[in-house]
Amino acid sequence: MLVPQSTDANAEESEVLVVTWHSCRDFLACANCFSNDIGVVKFYSKQGGKLLYTSKEKTAAKPVQILWHPTEAVVVVGWDSGKVSLISPTNDVEADIPGVELSSIVGMAWDETANEILIADSEGRLATFQIDCNDLKKSSFKTKATLRDDRAVSIVLKKVKQKPSTASNPNRKLAKQETVNENDEEIFNAIAETKRHTNVASDETSVFVRDTTQYTGIFYIGTASGAIHAMDPDRILTKVFQCDTTVIQVLNLPETDLLFATTESMFFYQLIAESKSLQEKLRIKLTGKKNYFRMVMVDGFTVAVSYGEREIRVWDIRANDNSLFRLQTDKGYGSNDFIVCLAYSTKKNHISAGTIEGKIVRWKRRRDEETVDRQWLLQSAIETGANIRSIDWSPVTAALVVNAVHHVNIFQDEGNLFHFSFPYGVIWKKPQVLSLARLYPPHEAQDINLPFIVKGFRIATTLLTIWEETEIHIYEIKDCNDQPLNITTIASFSCSAKDAYVLGAVVVVLTVENKLEARTFQGTVRQTINFREVEGLPIMLDFSGKFMVVATSGGYLSIFDLTSRDLKPTFHSSQFSQTIPDFNRFLRVKVNSTGTRISFTVTLVSSRFVESKTQQP
Repeated sequence: MLVPQSTDANAEESEVLVVTWHSCRDFLACANCFSNDIGVVKFYSKQGGKLLYTSKEKTAAKPVQILWHPTEAVVVVGWDSGKVSLISPTNDVEADIPGVELSSIVGMAWDETANEILIADSEGRLATFQIDCNDLKKSSFKTKATLRDDRAVSIVLKKVKQKPSTASNPNRKLAKQETVNENDEEIFNAIAETKRHTNVASDETSVFVRDTTQYTGIFYIGTASGAIHAMDPDRILTKVFQCDTTVIQVLNLPETDLLFATTESMFFYQLIAESKSLQEKLRIKLTGKKNYFRMVMVDGFTVAVSYGEREIRVWDIRANDNSLFRLQTDKGYGSNDFIVCLAYSTKKNHISAGTIEGKIVRWKRRRDEETVDRQWLLQSAIETGANIRSIDWSPVTAALVVNAVHHVNIFQDEGNLFHFSFPYGVIWKKPQVLSLARLYPPHEAQDINLPFIVKGFRIATTLLTIWEETEIHIYEIKDCNDQPLNITTIASFSCSAKDAYVLGAVVVVLTVENKLEARTFQGTVRQTINFREVEGLPIMLDFSGKFMVVATSGGYLSIFDLTSRDLKPTFHSSQFSQTIPDFNRFLRVKVNSTGTRISFTVTLVSSRFVESKTQQP
């Protein structure tokens, strides 16, 4: 089960422009721009949970492009000021590459074989740089080119098969020419293959065929005018194809001779790449929203496409087949919800998407099915409550990063969540399944299937509170000697909750609007707990026995005794933002069963963590 982690990569006053994982290492790069036009890049390890390195701040500059080296712990950062930076977060080294004047960077692609990177700017300039990963400061500008009256939008590198050349061979007796044409070469290969299978050998008819297939790295550049240009190893630029309108994305399928391209007019192209030429194999007109037109590679022969609708399309190149996979309301997706971004997890073999309503979609692959339309099974929605801009799976761990514009959420596959209150414990096994367990002999556990998707739950002795999207349900645990453990409904009412807890006849609710209320079992608001303006809004709760701790957005902690007639704080802290330098917000809080001690973790503006305890005097 994907579990949200309270890991933020930046403060609220900043915007997250780009987040991306390294392709083979547990590193996450996050490009931020603060409201005062200061740009910075932060690096995280431990599945995004530990701050590793923070780059030097740049004034009046936004880090708009980030590209990791395919194997080394080195990242290239393109800024809207035209600067190009190299950063090694593991060595605390960074350097700007001099040598050419550029405007805002709009695209980048690596040629790992040549240790070069191609960079494009918003005015049509293209520049290559030689990168020294051992000493970044020795990296240098190499070549430049220009797209006249045009600009790059998407860049990929593809290893392209070159036409074979045949050298003279004194042992070849069937072909005495110094060179042969392509048809003759195919004939020689066929004869050689036949002789290997039939074991025919003759001094007079021996055919020696040398594998002359060569591959070379070609940059393909899709542009605003709809053109696709090829840049060869000599860095000569050639126009090789014209699409109907502005190119949105070019995607390489490295195990094939194909490139895919999408355009603003919602055309999807399959192109055959040979030498520096591109030939159209297939062109399909799709319907959707161009701002959300996105392709991701699933494996070497499968591509998933989203286009701002309630569906994705999956293409299997080998089977020459494709199929649609749609969102379903019974899986927790609203009728007006649609897909805004797409990603694939090699670790979990999931196609994932983010939706306009802040949900994470997952299609799980069934390897036992051969046909495309039966391979991918839709899973239940995961609610993030975020404005999702993009998502990205770590290639080496089961961690999913969600760019929510002003903060970053990390989701990790950490198994099951649980709560316990002796003598019972409850485990969240699936979105609609809880497991109820007796913690004393004779031990017993029973799965409880619910008719709704669980957002959260808490248990207090024999009372179990569960909340879904718009309702709170209160159950009583039934434990009879002659019957299995079970629950019965004692109350339910409409409320959109972030947290809820029952003690006696009081239901304490923290709503999605960050209102703290005491309600009856019928849902009637008995009391609203207000906080001073300086304290801010209640954002987090914890319960232990009859005590509750409340953390506020202004940096205060308060303890309440839930058995008192009117809920009033028995302890009120000072403002932690005044006592902890660079205090940002509370990450988690805990209170003990006697209401005398609180432990808490906070994040700092620098995104580091501080753990502490405070004791009620």
